[in-house]
Amino acid sequence: MLEIKNIVKDYTVGENAVHVLKGVSVAFRPCEFVAILGPSGCGKTTLLNIIGGLDRYTDGDIVVDGVSTRDYKDGDWDTYRNRRIGFVFQSYNLIPHLTAVKNVEMGLTIGGEGKEERRARALAALDKVGMRDYASAKPGRLSGGQMQRVAIARALAGDPDIILADEPTGALDSEAGVQVMRLLSEIARDRLVIMVTHNDALAAEYATRIIDLRDGVVTSDSAPYAPGEESCSSEATVAGTAEFDEKSAETGQEDGKQAEPAPAGGENAGGQPIPIEDGKSDKTKRPRRRAKEGGHSGMSLGTAVSLSFTNLMSKKGRTLLTALAGCIGIIGIILVLALSGGAQAYIRGMEEDALSQYPITVERTGISLTSALEMLTDGGEDAEKYPDGEEVNVNKVLGNVLEHLTDGTLINTNDLVSFKAYLEENMSEIEKYGYVKYDYGTDFDVFCNYVGGSSYMKVDPFIEGIEDALGSSMPGLIEMAEQFGSLLSVWDEMIDNRTLLESQYDLLGDSRWPSSYDEVVIVLDETNSLNDYILFALGLVSASDIGEALNGGSGFADRTYSVDELLGLEYRLTTGSDYWQQDEEGNWYEVTERSDQREIDFVEGVNSEGEPNSVTVKVVGVVRPRQGTQVTSINGAIGYTSELTEYLSSRAENSPAVKALRASYAESRTDLLGNAIESEEEFNELIVAMGVADLENPVAINLYASSFDGKAGIERFIADYNASVGAYSGQVIKYTDNLGMVMEFVDGMATTVTGVLVGFAAISLIVSSIMIAIIIYTSVLERRKEIGVLRALGARKRDIGNVFIAESAMIGFASGVMGVLFALVVFMPLNLLIEHFLSVGGLIVIEWWHAVMMIAISVVLAVLAGFIPSRIAAKKEPVTCLRDE
Repeated sequence: MLEIKNIVKDYTVGENAVHVLKGVSVAFRPCEFVAILGPSGCGKTTLLNIIGGLDRYTDGDIVVDGVSTRDYKDGDWDTYRNRRIGFVFQSYNLIPHLTAVKNVEMGLTIGGEGKEERRARALAALDKVGMRDYASAKPGRLSGGQMQRVAIARALAGDPDIILADEPTGALDSEAGVQVMRLLSEIARDRLVIMVTHNDALAAEYATRIIDLRDGVVTSDSAPYAPGEESCSSEATVAGTAEFDEKSAETGQEDGKQAEPAPAGGENAGGQPIPIEDGKSDKTKRPRRRAKEGGHSGMSLGTAVSLSFTNLMSKKGRTLLTALAGCIGIIGIILVLALSGGAQAYIRGMEEDALSQYPITVERTGISLTSALEMLTDGGEDAEKYPDGEEVNVNKVLGNVLEHLTDGTLINTNDLVSFKAYLEENMSEIEKYGYVKYDYGTDFDVFCNYVGGSSYMKVDPFIEGIEDALGSSMPGLIEMAEQFGSLLSVWDEMIDNRTLLESQYDLLGDSRWPSSYDEVVIVLDETNSLNDYILFALGLVSASDIGEALNGGSGFADRTYSVDELLGLEYRLTTGSDYWQQDEEGNWYEVTERSDQREIDFVEGVNSEGEPNSVTVKVVGVVRPRQGTQVTSINGAIGYTSELTEYLSSRAENSPAVKALRASYAESRTDLLGNAIESEEEFNELIVAMGVADLENPVAINLYASSFDGKAGIERFIADYNASVGAYSGQVIKYTDNLGMVMEFVDGMATTVTGVLVGFAAISLIVSSIMIAIIIYTSVLERRKEIGVLRALGARKRDIGNVFIAESAMIGFASGVMGVLFALVVFMPLNLLIEHFLSVGGLIVIEWWHAVMMIAISVVLAVLAGFIPSRIAAKKEPVTCLRDE
């Protein structure tokens, strides 16, 4: 039962108040066909909108089933419209991009009805109005009468208590109007139908009750109803037309007699008042299926997405152009990210290759370059920035350096005895990350006689060897060799991990790995090549060949060698102790200075004890890096074992010269020539120069990482060691990481450049976001009627907002996907061009997360762009939207 009490509705126009309804009070039966008549502007539609919850009354009350609506919130009114009200509009107000069945389903969808249930009920409602065959047709393909039937089906599908019809025949021809009135008359058998119309004749013919409204007040009521009286019966609600014989039979008419239409005065054809029953009419027999009983109505996110998708598909051209414009920024940023990622991967590959050349180095004693640089650059860090005065200050830099020379800040003094022992105990862990090489400060000289006739020539160290071979004829070459000496290393100690070596290198020909101290391997690159200067260090070319090549001659780069030619090569190795011999009187003398060993023959001789002056080693293997290996562990052209290092050290320790030096120092603190030795440190340096290594106390420990993750693991390993010793000794390990410093600089620069480029590319994203905001706002203006219809069907304000947010998100998603696909297509030829002209393959690399991130960013920006238009749409009043054309 519906009752309106003293409803007042005022509008404010400027500073003036317009009184539309001036205290309207009407009570309605649960099942009757009420026609509200009156001239234009009298408040008929306003009253209907207030009854339907589309508009709010200024004063008064609406009572529904005995419950006042004074305290209704927005959600209560939304639920009221969804579950109790069915609207039939003059202009049909069907959503143009939905099919007929989807239009009918919409109220049920908002009400939370299940998919199968709402489809069945929508089809049943269409069938009831004779439109089931047009269920898949969109409104644009229907006539006016057909659209109004669909609108009636939409109003009926939710099984509402009240049908509100606003000029339902106003836009129809007379025949279609009659059909609609018959439908409404039939509907009024089991529910309340309230119709606003200007057509007095149709109202008189079909309505069971006529209310006349003029100047905002009720002037007449043909069948007034007071709450508590008997309600209408099915018999009283049937309009009497010849076409309704069958319908009349269903309501209990005898002998097939049709019911006569009720006159405006409220009496039937016999002049008797219309009988009123107690409200237990056929309405009580209708099945009541209500989703979400007791809760608020609301549109699901899926429904909002579906509405937006169908709307976008109805405007494919505009949607496509908008998405294309939006994807330009996406393409730009993906290009920057892909190029940056490819460049960083290229640089990272180079850096990873350099891991075998630049280890983390722990020195027994050394200067901390990092700390020194910080002191040199940050001497005035506490000074006031940009002072007002003109006084010139002096930063304390040298003082800081001198102050910290003794406190351990600048000078690293590491306990390598303890650290080496810790490494040996945990070698299995460090081998997960890379490998270890110890530097004992000793070295040796290498001689061969393959290119020098019968006399031996020094070939390594390369700098001394080439200088001895060329003399002073090539000063520029010697200077260059001194500058790049570390890059021209030839002999390198291999790690003591055969498994790791075999995983990094392939053996060629009849090669094998060394099995004793006097066996070595030659290392080729991936192309089975050796650098030309290495040929001299291997004794395969002469000094005159190098001179000829440097003077523009044919050189020797076109020479080739077989693996068998390299296998079996022999070399003679000497240490510092081998250069000291005794004369007949027992006095010690140096045969020749080590830095000047040109074509000397003593390497084949014996010392005063009759022992050989050199150690012979032989090439037993030729190896090449395995395919796919990025970091290798042998950094020279010849790899030898740690056994050779230990053997040479032991041999030097037991040499007559070293024994004599130790005895001389113990007796008189002098060297072999009788010169005074000032300190134990100086004596140890002499011992090391003789080739004796302290195997327990290296001068440096080099930790080589197998990858960047391994490098991080090594750093954690050192941190764990420092944590274990720092608690009780305070002695922590300090190390030098030159590659890390370079990487930090390069990565920082690359990140900065990438950020700047992304910033420029992001400008286009901002522009496209503004464009999307304009498009969504345009969509809001175009879909005002749709907004009003959805609100009339019970959609909440946030549901309306979600519809346009979903539309924004889908445009953003389409832009992102199109941008990614376009980038994938375009970047392939770009990569080929870069590889062709720059010889760098795969420089533009689109990672999967690039695509996901950019699609997500596109969606987020589009949602942000659509936020304001969606709020505008949500705040629109349904009455205003329905009134707009």
